Amino acid sequence: MSRLGLRGRSALALLFCVLIVLALALLGGTVMLQAMERNQSLALSRSATEYNKLRIVAPVERELALAQRFANSEITRAWLLDESDPAKRQMFFAEAKRYRRAFSDHSYFIASNLSHRYWFNDDKSPFSDEPRYLLTRGDPDHDWYFQLIASPRDFELNPDFDPGLGLFKVWINLVIRDGDRVLGAAGTGLDLTTFIAHLTERASAGVTPMLLGTDGRIEAHPDRKLIAETDGKTVHMLRRTIYELLDRDSDRAAVRTAIQAAITTPDSIQSLDVRLDGRRQILSLAYAPDLKWVLATAVDPAAARTVTAKQWLPAVIAGLLLLALLTMAILVAVNRIVLTPLVQLTGAARRLGRGDYAIDLQHRRGDEIGELTDAFATMAGRIREHTEMLETRVAERTHELQALNEQMTIASRKLGDSLDYAQLIQSAILPTQALRSALGEQQFVLWRPRDIVGGDFYVFQSDDRGYLIGVIDCAGHGVPGALMTMIAHTALSTAIDALGLRDPAALLQQLDERVRGMLGTDHARHIATRMDAGLAYVDRGAGLLRYAGAKTSLYWSDGQQAGELHGDRRAVGDRRRVDFTNREMGISPYHVCWICSDGVLDQAGGDKGYSFGEQALQTTLLAHATEPMATQSAALIDAIESWQGDRPQRDDVTVIGFRPLADGPRPDPEHHHES
Repeated sequence: MSRLGLRGRSALALLFCVLIVLALALLGGTVMLQAMERNQSLALSRSATEYNKLRIVAPVERELALAQRFANSEITRAWLLDESDPAKRQMFFAEAKRYRRAFSDHSYFIASNLSHRYWFNDDKSPFSDEPRYLLTRGDPDHDWYFQLIASPRDFELNPDFDPGLGLFKVWINLVIRDGDRVLGAAGTGLDLTTFIAHLTERASAGVTPMLLGTDGRIEAHPDRKLIAETDGKTVHMLRRTIYELLDRDSDRAAVRTAIQAAITTPDSIQSLDVRLDGRRQILSLAYAPDLKWVLATAVDPAAARTVTAKQWLPAVIAGLLLLALLTMAILVAVNRIVLTPLVQLTGAARRLGRGDYAIDLQHRRGDEIGELTDAFATMAGRIREHTEMLETRVAERTHELQALNEQMTIASRKLGDSLDYAQLIQSAILPTQALRSALGEQQFVLWRPRDIVGGDFYVFQSDDRGYLIGVIDCAGHGVPGALMTMIAHTALSTAIDALGLRDPAALLQQLDERVRGMLGTDHARHIATRMDAGLAYVDRGAGLLRYAGAKTSLYWSDGQQAGELHGDRRAVGDRRRVDFTNREMGISPYHVCWICSDGVLDQAGGDKGYSFGEQALQTTLLAHATEPMATQSAALIDAIESWQGDRPQRDDVTVIGFRPLADGPRPDPEHHHES
């Protein structure tokens, strides 16, 4: 040992410490990896169960909402109250045809409680407005109807499962009421076969999704042999339960308890460790109350490979902690071997730390400590030289940074001034005063650029018969979008001078041609130059509204009914040219119309960051259609801001609302429709 130099003795001490720390790290890492694998498998099991539940419940909820709109339609109620009226009958079956196309199953049924007649239509049989049969009390095939109308609930979901064929279907049955009076029932079906197939056939390795009955019977499983067996001619149902797959009685009792807990609290997910199919697995259960199904997911931690290399960060941190322990052990060993002969060198280092670089170290050692002393003296001299050089460089760099900061301040001020001028110029092209003078309080404009300037602007111009009003949404936002609005405004003004106001489709066509001519094709091919637009001409004398749109719709309501004038599917300046078309409708003093850019529809918000969407926009507008325009504007702003929450504005937002015959009397929806 005495023959070894400083490096040899330090190496022996370091090796001894490393062996100890590695042993501890191996033991701790094994325990940590097992815990991580279990936690990741539990998270995978719970998330897969929740996801599968949402995939099954979501389409059912969508169809239920659509069926409720169908059943609660005023046209449906009016016809059921007077089935002999041919006009009401024709209106009902026309509306029912539209709903049939919207339903996923492309089918619907309706039953009258007054006549007990039952109608059914789908896309597999010819349409018929004649009843299919009469509902008879006491007939087992018709008991479902009488049980439905006797129930206090407004709807029922009846699952229909054929395990032999692997078919899963849900019947949505709704009660139609007029106050406390039952008028009948309506509904549709929903085929969930594809959803169930995806659930059980596309599972990841080590993940086994299942569909169970409330009694534990296996309804769907990746292994079809657990559900049914066939001899080539007939299918024999096995009706096996999940309890048969469990190895221990304690696990069977625990799963029964978990299923009951899931049924009691349908919003929760029950998870437990079991031995399933001879392997330790984590089982999660969730209950879908409307379908009376239990969704289960079993995860085998050994096969699922839930712990990947990216998840080793905690292990790395543990390794660093172990290295810190190793360093402390090295310091203890080196303290006795190295630090005692280094007292002189330590004192010199302290002087160096105080800024005293005039160090003269005398030594008589020829070992590593002596070499270290010489190296330290050399280092002290170089530090003195480098310190002087760095002080000079720091002074120079500080002066350069001050000059650069002044230049950046000036540039920032100029940029802010430019944006203020751009905002002023863009505001000048907006017909705010003309719109207010012509329509007064019977209009509102919501114009919110995402930045100081934006790519949206609105249009208003009148002639001796009426006026043109609309919204144009140019590609981009900020300064690029604002420059595009200058191009679009110039092109539209030129088109109006040439064609007048009364043909919106021709104006869009002319706008398309002029924009293409201004921008050319070579540069526009590499950047977005499209424009969404909606233009409406109101002919006050004829009581007519003429509308043309480029990927933009006009929404309208007369206070009781609502509708939409769709625009063409191509934008102005799109790669593929399109012939824009006019759409006309009669208007009265009771009508109110809205045109908006897609910035409203695309605004992210809500709990999951989804877009605001067309349905939410229509619901908000129609809910306040009979109220003053200022109230409508405030309600729309409140709805958008509530949906947006703390999220940033995604795009420029423009909405223009107006009563086409603004100089008419205030709308009275009840009087209008009763007359």
